[in-house]
Amino acid sequence: MEVLAEALGLPEGLADDVAVVAKSYQPHTAITEEADRAVTRLVEACGGVADEATANRIGLLVQACDATKALVANTAAGRTDPPVPLTRRVAPDGTLVEVSLAEAPFGIGPHACPGREHALALAAGLVEARTR
Repeated sequence: MEVLAEALGLPEGLADDVAVVAKSYQPHTAITEEADRAVTRLVEACGGVADEATANRIGLLVQACDATKALVANTAAGRTDPPVPLTRRVAPDGTLVEVSLAEAPFGIGPHACPGREHALALAAGLVEARTR
């Protein structure tokens, strides 16, 4: 997360707060006071203004947190497991639908992840840096 935060022009030391917020990000997880405090610190790190640009920067970090961690671990182990095994969607009737990503870890068609090549390069770079 530090590499991505740096690329977004943010200061070092945000990884722990991003990880805390990521635990409360999904609709099936509880929002904790610890996560609320972490969001406040992240807003401050982004310049202290709780606007759409700040929300986008924080959202990018939070959404990428667990997937990037899993992708790096898989890359380091030489595995090709999808970094995110499934995604959740809410059907028009309100039913939660889980969709396996085993065959398309970065999505396909109009819903394909536009950052696939960047994610793979980031993971490979982090693994390479660890082995030096």
